[in-house]
Amino acid sequence: MDLKTLTARAKTVLDKKYPGENWEKYKFPKFVYISDPVQTAYKIAVKRPELLAKFLCYCFCEGMGHKNLSYCFWKKGQVGGKFDDHASDCNICVAQAMMAFLWEGTGLRMQRCKKP
Repeated sequence: MDLKTLTARAKTVLDKKYPGENWEKYKFPKFVYISDPVQTAYKIAVKRPELLAKFLCYCFCEGMGHKNLSYCFWKKGQVGGKFDDHASDCNICVAQAMMAFLWEGTGLRMQRCKKP
């Protein structure tokens, strides 16, 4: 699935799960607004950080100290703290966040995977 389609589907689910959500209250930094996919992924990160924390990131950000996908959106993985700009410049992180969010809605049981 391409990023445009993935974003459209994730936005639809976000709107259904969180109708009328006041996204402004999260005070996203400017880098979140650079594209629709990035904005959608950061919305997922504020609503479902525990979901993102279940997944390793596959963009090779371990060298930056990232322990899971949540770290790509939150500095040092501290939810509710400062946003990390890493995911805003990484389509892998953005796509992974949206896929995790959409997979969860299918009712499939998800387990944390380990890198080989």
